[in-house]
Amino acid sequence: MKLAELCHRLRPDAEAGRHGLQFAAATVAAYAAARAVGLPEHFWAVMTTLIVMRPNAASTFDAGFDRIGATVVGALLGVLGVASQRLGVNPLAATLIVVVALAYASALFAALRAAPIAALIVLSSSALPGESPLLVACLRLVQIVIGIVAALSVSFVFSNHRSVGRLNGGWARLIRAAAARLAAGAAGSDAGGIDIDSAADRTRLALDRLSLLARGADRISFFRYPRALDSHHYRRIAALVGRALQDAAVLNRALRAQAHLVESRSGQEAAAVAAAALASTADAIEGTAPANLAALRGLVAIHAGVGPAEGSEARDASLLAAPLLLLSEDLDRLCHCAGNDGNGRLQIDRLSPASP
Repeated sequence: MKLAELCHRLRPDAEAGRHGLQFAAATVAAYAAARAVGLPEHFWAVMTTLIVMRPNAASTFDAGFDRIGATVVGALLGVLGVASQRLGVNPLAATLIVVVALAYASALFAALRAAPIAALIVLSSSALPGESPLLVACLRLVQIVIGIVAALSVSFVFSNHRSVGRLNGGWARLIRAAAARLAAGAAGSDAGGIDIDSAADRTRLALDRLSLLARGADRISFFRYPRALDSHHYRRIAALVGRALQDAAVLNRALRAQAHLVESRSGQEAAAVAAAALASTADAIEGTAPANLAALRGLVAIHAGVGPAEGSEARDASLLAAPLLLLSEDLDRLCHCAGNDGNGRLQIDRLSPASP
């Protein structure tokens, strides 16, 4: 029984198999390109490909762009280090100076993490007998570029916009979680015993990861469809999702700050309507249903017209007017921005009157 369970855990799923195929294809492409160009030591290109590759296409594309500059900087400094050896500088001293300096710089600037590796690859060429160290260093610089291009090319072919589906799913999960917390508040429960501060920390971490994925998706989309989307489309959606989640958290805290507000009719109605609007937005982002923000907009209009001196219910409504307005505006912008992705999957009742 234990052996069967172990085999089941070790069996790769479809996504892992796709990642493995992507790595294998990039390795073969880098090696074949190095051989086709006629370069010696073909596996230096393969090594660069393996350094740049990431499990998903958007991350690889993003990492490739970030590392191109760092790799070229490291390789060029490595070439200068090899040239200095021909002028009489001790090879070990030249290698240590260049690599240590780049290692220090990589600690200060994350984009330079690949620079010391590239420099070390180039500087190790001085140990090859029978060849000009400067020539071998230049050849390894070419191999590094081939490795990066191979990784980016395979990622571009394999991407197929799968990163967009992951983004939509991740954003929808975060929005639904915020809706569930608001709905729990409307029901007078403690949101299933979830610590609000811990949930906020997890949400921030998830948003950071999705923002990195959005940057890669923007780059892939820009190269695939340069006329359809701007270069910050998915990053803009990520920012709007963050703002909407922050608005929902402010509304939730406003409801929980005063016990009577949670139990009042105004508080329960605000939480229920806001939760429904968030859930509808999540459905629309995933393309399962059009967004419906009419109830939230109507509630905002009612709260905005209530004065603070018209009774306890009116005072409660006025306290909720600002967070409800912010949430309504940001959800409206989010749906409008996400609806311009060229897929026609997302429609809003106000912005698309003809939609069902």
